[in-house]
Amino acid sequence: MASTARVRARAALRQLIADKGWSISHFAREMGVSQPSASGWVTGGSRPDAHLRLKIERLYGIKADWWMTDAEYRSAFGHTRAA
Repeated sequence: MASTARVRARAALRQLIADKGWSISHFAREMGVSQPSASGWVTGGSRPDAHLRLKIERLYGIKADWWMTDAEYRSAFGHTRAA
């Protein structure tokens, strides 16, 4: 089951793409990844690698830790997220 944070990350990414009037292909080119990779991020089929999460945060303000699994979050921060 996807965490609330990952759902929020996908929604923020979809909104970003819509607000800019981009296609997923255009966003993929901006990020330097394949269209299927970017599409997976939007649909929840996959998550960006850690370095790409940081790039998304730096360029677009979507928090990198939103993409983390609950186990990754606990490991990194020592506690669970608030719901």
